[in-house]
Amino acid sequence: HHIGTQEVEHMLQADAGGMILFDVRKPEEYAVSHIKNAIYVSPKISRKEFLNLYGDAVRGKTVVFYCSVGHRSSKLSKRVQDALHEKGAVQSYNMKGGLFAWHNQLRALENAQSETPLIHPYNRRWGKLIDRKLLIRYSPL
Repeated sequence: HHIGTQEVEHMLQADAGGMILFDVRKPEEYAVSHIKNAIYVSPKISRKEFLNLYGDAVRGKTVVFYCSVGHRSSKLSKRVQDALHEKGAVQSYNMKGGLFAWHNQLRALENAQSETPLIHPYNRRWGKLIDRKLLIRYSPL
């Protein structure tokens, strides 16, 4: 299941603790920027480890996964989707277009210090999908 960035933003604005966001990228990507309150998880996390860490937290929640463009997060979402529902998640989604779409649509990002307009490009090739090239960074400021 996929969900658009606009729907995710609306859910975040209306959310009273009913949604969990998982950022499925490398630590250095997450350090540059991520969506507010997103929880970092490794793209290589096993199904079992993911459920051990977050299985209890998803009960009664909508779960949204994202990465740079949607490939890595889609893989994790598929690996854990059935188990999330067994654990009581309301719904689980992969965010269409990933963080690049979120950033290109001028939606807010943050890092450990504060709000930031910066984004990690994953690599030069994938970074071509980022509209505002001057905001590309490989490490946080």
